[in-house]
Amino acid sequence: MTPAPRRRRAAAAAAALLTALLPAAPLAAVEYYRADRFGTRLAALEGAPGSDSGFVLAVDSAAEAAAAGLAARRRLLEGGAAVREWRRRVEPTGVELEQELEAGRVVAERHYDDAGRMLDERRYGAAGELLQLDVMLYRGSGLYRVERYDAEGELLAADDFDLTAGGRLRRFARLPGPAAGAGAGSGAVLALVFGAGELLEERHGAGGAELIVRAAGGAEYAREEWAGERLLTARRPAPAAPAAPGAPAAETSFDGRAATRTETTRDARGRPALVRVYAAAEAAEEGAGLLEERRYRYHPDGTLASLEVAGERGLETYRYAYDGAGRRIREEYRRRGRVLRVSTFPAPGEQVDEVYGADATVLRVYWRDRTRVREELLRGGAVIRARDLPPPEGAS
Repeated sequence: MTPAPRRRRAAAAAAALLTALLPAAPLAAVEYYRADRFGTRLAALEGAPGSDSGFVLAVDSAAEAAAAGLAARRRLLEGGAAVREWRRRVEPTGVELEQELEAGRVVAERHYDDAGRMLDERRYGAAGELLQLDVMLYRGSGLYRVERYDAEGELLAADDFDLTAGGRLRRFARLPGPAAGAGAGSGAVLALVFGAGELLEERHGAGGAELIVRAAGGAEYAREEWAGERLLTARRPAPAAPAAPGAPAAETSFDGRAATRTETTRDARGRPALVRVYAAAEAAEEGAGLLEERRYRYHPDGTLASLEVAGERGLETYRYAYDGAGRRIREEYRRRGRVLRVSTFPAPGEQVDEVYGADATVLRVYWRDRTRVREELLRGGAVIRARDLPPPEGAS
C-alpha cells in the first residue's frame, strides 16, 4: 500500500474515534412546522416560532412525549397560542388511542391498530355527549368502507371505496342509511368514478332517478338525467373555440341521406380525438341537435386505448389491450359503467366473447375464422350448458 492511501485510512479512523468520543448533539424537544388550519405539516421551521407566524404545528420529540406519559403529542398554534392538540397513548390492549382537544375539551377520539390504520373515530359535543361514530373496515391493507352511526347506534351512511391493486381510488360511493332521514336527499346516492387518477363521472340518484355528470381533463363535458334505463335529458355543450392561434379546428362533413353533420377534431398526430354528430337540420346553437359524441384516447405507443360513445343509449365505453407486438388481445364493452361484453383474441383468427347477462349468467362464444364453433353458458364461473356448432353449409 502506498503512503497516500495509508494516510487517508488513518485520518478516517481518527475522525471516527473522535466522533465516538464527543457527546452527541442534543435532540430538539419540540420541532416546529408551518401548517394550515387542519394541522397539516407544510414546511419545517428553524427554532421556536414568533407570535405572528400564523398556523404552526408543534411536534414533541419521543422523549418529551414520554415525559408527559404519552406516546406522541402535537399542538396547533395560531399567533403563538395553542388552538388544538392531539395526544396519543397506548392502551393495555396494544391499540393506540388519539384524543383531539380544543380549549382543553376532547372533541374527538380515534383508535389505531399496530399497522397505523384508523379503526374508528368518535365525535363529541360541547357537553361531552357522543355525536357520531365512524367505523373503518379494511380488506387487506386497503380501506374499503366507512360506516357512520348516530349517537343511538343507527346507521347514517356508508362510504364505499374501490381501490386498484396499487391503492389508487377507482370508485367512491356514499349510500345513506335508514337513520339519514329525509334531510339526506330521500335515499340519494353519490358515486364518483375515477380512471388513472382522473375523475370521470359523478353520479347522484334518488328514487330510481339518476343524474350523471361526465368529465375529462378536469372539465365537465356532459350532464345526463335518467329514469331507470331511460334517458330523459342530455346536455353536451358544443366544443369551445380554439384557445390558441394555430390550434386545429374541427373538420366538418355532411351526410345528406342521414341528414347529419359530423365535426371531427384531431390531435397533434392527426388521429381523431373528438367526433360530434349533429342533426343537420337543427339550428347551430350550443348543443342543439347533438346526436352522438365519441372521444378517443390512445396509449403512448399510438394504439387505441379507449373509445367513449355518448348517445341515445347513454355512455358506452370500449377499452382495448395489446401484446408486445401491438396485436389487439382484449376488448371490453361497458354501458353506463356495467361490463356487458369482453372479447379476447388468443391467436390470429381466434376470438372468445363473454356476454354478461342481467341474471348473473355469462354466455361464452368461441369463434374461429369469423365462424361460431362453440357456445357455453356459465353461472358462478361453472359451465351449466355447452354445445359445439356444426360448420356452415359449404364449408370444407
